[in-house]
Amino acid sequence: MRRPYGEPNTEPGRGGDGADTPQYMARRLIVEELKKQFLQALGLPLNDVWWDRQIVPLEWINQRLEENGHRWRTAIVDHEYEFADLRQEDACS
Repeated sequence: MRRPYGEPNTEPGRGGDGADTPQYMARRLIVEELKKQFLQALGLPLNDVWWDRQIVPLEWINQRLEENGHRWRTAIVDHEYEFADLRQEDACS
């Protein structure tokens, strides 16, 4: 896939030529489910839950990931979710 101005898209998870990895898809599903829980608690619609970047706080998502024992966290970079493994010393604390 090429961006509108012709340069190839080479950033992971940004719609490049290859399919998403199984790990990326699993993490995306986990984040989507967490976001649904948050929106349901507020009585908000669940349409396009993945695309929201403002209603569900990133800190809340990462707190739930920690509580559920996941050893990765998410960040928003250029309005997109990115997933990163915790460093070994972070995962032990």
